Amino acid sequence: MSNTLHHIVVVGSLPPPVTGQSKNLALIAEDVADRLGADRCAVANISSDEIQRSANGSALKLMRLVRALTLLTVRRLRGRGTLYMVAEGNLGLPINLMVTALARGLGYRIVLQHRTFSYIDVPKRLMALLNWMMGPEALHVFLSEGMAEQYYARYSPRRPHMVNHNLAQTNNFFAEVNATPPTPRDPDQLVVGYLSNLMRAKGIDTIVEIARLCAARQINVRFIVAGGAAGPEEQALMDAACAELPVSRMDWRGPLHGSEKFAFYRGIDVFVFPTRYHLEAQPNVVLEAQAAGAYVVASDFGVIREDLAAGGGNLVPRTEVQNAKYWCDVIEQLAADRNQLIKQRGKRQALTKKRIVAARQGYEELLTSLTGTPTEDEPRS
Repeated sequence: MSNTLHHIVVVGSLPPPVTGQSKNLALIAEDVADRLGADRCAVANISSDEIQRSANGSALKLMRLVRALTLLTVRRLRGRGTLYMVAEGNLGLPINLMVTALARGLGYRIVLQHRTFSYIDVPKRLMALLNWMMGPEALHVFLSEGMAEQYYARYSPRRPHMVNHNLAQTNNFFAEVNATPPTPRDPDQLVVGYLSNLMRAKGIDTIVEIARLCAARQINVRFIVAGGAAGPEEQALMDAACAELPVSRMDWRGPLHGSEKFAFYRGIDVFVFPTRYHLEAQPNVVLEAQAAGAYVVASDFGVIREDLAAGGGNLVPRTEVQNAKYWCDVIEQLAADRNQLIKQRGKRQALTKKRIVAARQGYEELLTSLTGTPTEDEPRS
């Protein structure tokens, strides 16, 4: 099959900071560039390079937006192409509108990747305007069919969509490496893991309260926390927790990458994710934990409900997301039946590996739609 498009311009936030959205967009941009060639795939990074907003970060984002608009204009001289853009939501929607307006005026086809429920849970006039502005040839890309159904019910776009599930960017290495039995340890101790950028919105304060409550109840559980503190407040929170609780109760390992990250997932029985982040969509850490065979307990935000229904786990209602007692009760029940959790680890792994295959088939269809060039290469992670 020959290429059907002249070139593609990718616009979105790339690392740093490393988030699920930025990491996955970088992988998608690499795959598109591999198919078309680097000269036919241009990437405009509009990241502020920070998690917490600041004046300097906003200035950097504005400067990069100007570069993105310039890139779209210059690339148009090469012929008609496609804009692949991530809808940022909330304060990012005006940026999406500016980029879309210019791209439409220059004759680009618009492909919009949805990675937040902020404008799906609550209708936004700016998203309605963006949806109208994209034009009839546009394509929507969602994280799941459930997400697509909710968006279509809210905005009624008269155009097609495709699904790019985050499992398409999940490395099989998670499942294969974690098939190795965990390192021998206390057979009666439940090991609970948490990995994220350590932010209150991502639930790190709830994790600390759960660990304290489990210790007070004398539940035989060890918390392994991975990730760097997002700011001085989170740093102080973790320093106090580690000073109060022994390492057998609270083991903070900081940011983990590569083999250390795989070892983290291999060494836990349960992965907990008490997020209340308003932009939460489909956290990679939940999928990675499922690929490793860990049992997942997570709050009901974004696509988490669908992913736990498909891969197993315990969904915590939004009303209980900051209720440490509720989470502690769930963990106590799991600790009482740890042997059964271990026995079912392989089944959870096998189920997720099948889901990875299905997700990659959908991703292959998306890449072919974007570039017109099929390949046997797998997405990288």
